[in-house]
Amino acid sequence: MAGAEKDQRGVTSALLALGRNSGLITGASAMGALFALGSGTTDHGGGFGLELVFAAATAFVALALGLSTWATRKSASR
Repeated sequence: MAGAEKDQRGVTSALLALGRNSGLITGASAMGALFALGSGTTDHGGGFGLELVFAAATAFVALALGLSTWATRKSASR
């Protein structure tokens, strides 16, 4: 946002909000689908569905942390 031209800040802000909301909807839908997939496989479906959702969320957090660390080190070496 700081690098955007003054007359383009509204468009930049709207695109940022659109991306954030799209990510929220996509993530919630994907986690709901994973829960539904995991819930129907065992007698203790709800528990396994939650386990699957939290495992996927943990993997995404680890991936984001790794990418953030990599990008920070890459930009610091320039």
